[in-house]
Amino acid sequence: MEYHNSWIEISRKNLEYNIKSHKKLLDKNVKLMAVVKSNAYGHGIVLISKILDSIKEVDILATVNLEEAILLRKNNIKKPILVLSYYGITENREVFADQIKFAIKNNISLMVYDMSVVKIFDDIASKLKKRVKIHIKVETGMARVGVKYEDAIDFIKTIKKLKNIDIKGLASHFATTEESNQYFANYQLNNFKSLIDNLEKEKINIPIKHMAASAAINMSKKNHFDAVRLGVSMYGLWASEENKKFINKTNNSFKLKPVLSWKTKLFQIKDLKADVPVGYGCTYRTTSKIKMGLIPVGYFEGLDRRFSNNGEVLVNGKICNIIGRICMNIAMIDITGLKAKVGDEVVIIGKQGKNILDLEYLSKKIDTINYELVTRLNSEIPRIIID
Repeated sequence: MEYHNSWIEISRKNLEYNIKSHKKLLDKNVKLMAVVKSNAYGHGIVLISKILDSIKEVDILATVNLEEAILLRKNNIKKPILVLSYYGITENREVFADQIKFAIKNNISLMVYDMSVVKIFDDIASKLKKRVKIHIKVETGMARVGVKYEDAIDFIKTIKKLKNIDIKGLASHFATTEESNQYFANYQLNNFKSLIDNLEKEKINIPIKHMAASAAINMSKKNHFDAVRLGVSMYGLWASEENKKFINKTNNSFKLKPVLSWKTKLFQIKDLKADVPVGYGCTYRTTSKIKMGLIPVGYFEGLDRRFSNNGEVLVNGKICNIIGRICMNIAMIDITGLKAKVGDEVVIIGKQGKNILDLEYLSKKIDTINYELVTRLNSEIPRIIID
């Protein structure tokens, strides 16, 4: 049996539950895009995508870049894929052309917002005697990636003149749907709706219009359009505390189930006397006799250094404090009073006994968001499906 210093457990049942719970919020004709960008929010992009490929409620997979999309196709993922952000334009045009050719041949759609790039796509597709599928990204107020919505109609009209471009989608992204005040979200929504109305007046129909990510999906059906992009909430994580509170008030039967747990084992136990410094910088000093456990996990693996003298883990169902500075590959914990032994399981994220260390709680401790904690989990840590 293969041994791992730490491992991440993935609950397929909880993943399916979260998808089906969101699918129930959608009208029948609204497509569900499952976002697997950034190593599936740390959950393992290939493993998660293989599960999603077999779930009928999922219509499209969405990656952040073309490299991720190519990786999925090379691992025999069959569902349509949309690249949400970028596709690695480099000075080496041959490499870029090869990647775009792969996308065209393998049912990968590309988000566009730059006319010079669209014309390159058209040229490459022409040589293949095929059409490249694109979604147009419109910037409706976030001041990030996209064509300004005021310029979008002219942009789209120019693309429509190109023979080898197939416009499949029109997209934008909310800046503030995670927050309780929806004023700016409604401003963006109205900009997007206005663009759609004006396109219809020009008799331009784009089949898949989408704007809602996780927070916006359960806020209102008016955000849904033809498709939604289910990201962080698919993994059982709330987009924000404000979003969680809003949903609990408006739909208290709606729940999310965490998909990921992170575990390791004790590899050494030491008895320390009082007044003993622990770890780099001697930032912790014992005030009495303690029993200290060491775990083979540090900031390289993704245990944030801000948990130094501030974090907790679970051992034998009990909460144990992290003491001293977290090292690159090691952390020290106080296991005083436990009948612990080398090899005992340690839970870093997840449940053990009656206690839970969930990502909402952990992210608050170091003043960050759950997204950051999971996406920083080292991709080398094995991900294992447990159910």
